[in-house]
Amino acid sequence: MLISELNFENCAPILAKSKIWNRRVASIKNLDLNLFLYCHRNKISAAIKEIQLLIKLVWHAILEGKCQITEIMYFNFPQQRMSIEDLRLWLTRIDSHTRRKALLFGLEMNLSSEAIVELEWHHLPKLSLTPFAKSLLQWHPRHFKLPYVFWEVSSGGKVIAPVLGLADDVWRATDGIGYDQLLKLYQDMVPIDSELDLTDFSLHIGQVAAGHC
Repeated sequence: MLISELNFENCAPILAKSKIWNRRVASIKNLDLNLFLYCHRNKISAAIKEIQLLIKLVWHAILEGKCQITEIMYFNFPQQRMSIEDLRLWLTRIDSHTRRKALLFGLEMNLSSEAIVELEWHHLPKLSLTPFAKSLLQWHPRHFKLPYVFWEVSSGGKVIAPVLGLADDVWRATDGIGYDQLLKLYQDMVPIDSELDLTDFSLHIGQVAAGHC
């Protein structure tokens, strides 16, 4: 049985364009799947979902007697990690300077996407701001009427509102990883525990947030 005979190309566009697609199920090894994920590491979340779907469909085919059990049924997915470069790339995909800064602040302070949108200035004294979080707010403008920390003006210039739909922006920018998963990945990044590291982090990420890159 060929992978293509599972008929799920509409749900797996990356796999459908790979060399794996026209191979027999029995010939696919765990090494093939690892190589596939490595080659598509820039879209790792989507690639993992397609492999998960492949394994699910192969399992159904096994139960129906269409193919034999293969080693990919026991495939161990690599643990997802995020580098500073990954975060930098995703930030550049968000056009709004304010939204980039709001996202970084939320990640740094371990806030939910809803909490970022609803964050008001009087909430800040109750938070233990990290040095990087403080740097994000150092020159951040405050609206004299709006209580929200992160706000923006509509394209028409008439409506001033909080950064509604931030989670949707993150979903698109991260190829479907989404804010909640991004928050977990951020917490697992290499800790910044020295002034040198903080300076380097601010240089590479803070500049993107400010729209200089």
